Amino acid sequence: MTARFAALLVAALSLLAAALSTGGALYFLFFLLLASAALFSLVSVACAFALSRFSCELERVRVVRGEEAVLLCALQLRVPLPIAPLRLRVTPPGADGEYEADVAARAFGRSVARHRFACPHVGIFSCGVRRVVFRDALGLFSLSKGTGQGLLPLTVLPAVLQEPPLRFSPDDSGDEKMARARDDATSPADVRAYQEGDELRRVHWKLSLRRGTLMVRTFEEPERPDALILMDCSPPAASGETALYMRDALCESAASLASVQLSASHIVRIPLPCARPRELTGDHAAHLPLILEGLAGASFDGTERFERVLMLETRRMRRTGSTAILTTHLSSRIADMIVTIRRMGPQVRLIYVHVNELTPEASLLLTRIECADIEVETVMLIDESEAVHA
Repeated sequence: MTARFAALLVAALSLLAAALSTGGALYFLFFLLLASAALFSLVSVACAFALSRFSCELERVRVVRGEEAVLLCALQLRVPLPIAPLRLRVTPPGADGEYEADVAARAFGRSVARHRFACPHVGIFSCGVRRVVFRDALGLFSLSKGTGQGLLPLTVLPAVLQEPPLRFSPDDSGDEKMARARDDATSPADVRAYQEGDELRRVHWKLSLRRGTLMVRTFEEPERPDALILMDCSPPAASGETALYMRDALCESAASLASVQLSASHIVRIPLPCARPRELTGDHAAHLPLILEGLAGASFDGTERFERVLMLETRRMRRTGSTAILTTHLSSRIADMIVTIRRMGPQVRLIYVHVNELTPEASLLLTRIECADIEVETVMLIDESEAVHA
């Protein structure tokens, strides 16, 4: 029941009272007209409420940050009676509130409405239509019900930007080791039958003479060195919308580094020290989508201080060829741990995300880190949205 129906009810009762008190047929005729309109409106909205079918789905369940997500809302109306456009209570991704939108209803037809959502931040969000409101054409009655399917998950992936590859030590780049292993004929790992295209220098002539068939040596190729990406998953050094943009910068820097290393078939490891820690790994470009989805699911609710996370990760450094460290926090203890990691052997790159200009303390720490033969890259957020790499 709406306010308009209340006004119509008062008018109808007044006309009925006038008709009964005066006996005027005109008053009674107007009362019947109002009652018929109300009954027709009630029947039309009740039939639409009971016999219509509503569904919604996302055009794509994964989008890249900066793109738009499209929600498709479909209405199947199975009654010929007219009703007003449906009113949808839409929940956009990453927003606390909801807004209302109308979808035109077509008798015995299917109507589809497209709602576009901006996706400014990386993460996994819920969006969709919570309730559908049915109204008659005169606006007298209003009935609402849930969609029955709940909100839909939407994954906003980090964008892959241009990032220079990580540096490896000259004797630890992987390619040199593998080339030396293939050329070293003195330490074969096994032998196998000759196949067309095998190099003659790999033929094991003595064994071939004994067996009466050509046998070639096989060599065990060394593993490529790991590229370790250590991302600070504690709450960023900011609050509100600024914190979200800082998270975006961290995820996109990690995604860009992973992309360039995977394209070179290097092993990439990204431990995520969140409240529920996990690790993302890959060794081929085909693994990049899984890593992007894992970064989108990073919760940034880690309770460990980042210097302790770095200390715990030092146990990997013997088999790590290069380490990238991404953080929004910078302190003397963190700087000490970064220098310690570099002294343990692997090449190190620091990516520091900050807002506006660097503080004098941060500048001194970055200078000290650079003096330890460590690459330093800063990502400055301007106006809480635009990221500038330096």
